[in-house]
Amino acid sequence: MTSYYLVDAGATSDIITTATYDLSAYSSATLDLDVATFGSGSNNPAKIEISYNGGTSYTQVVTSATPTSSTYITGGPINLSSYFR
Repeated sequence: MTSYYLVDAGATSDIITTATYDLSAYSSATLDLDVATFGSGSNNPAKIEISYNGGTSYTQVVTSATPTSSTYITGGPINLSSYFR
């Protein structure tokens, strides 16, 4: 699945909530993302908060690599290992 989002750092309305995915049939999963700057904003990594219980709590928090220009860089991979028991 591929999606594109423009997120403004520090704007409380810029929270991206994705659908819930059932990954129980897998032994591991990885979240990949690419990040870049836009306009005259500052260079900030993406903060990713991951919930394994439908959004009740977010137990895995990671930040992506920090972009330095409008050229996309690899911001991951982020291993979703906590889900798999």
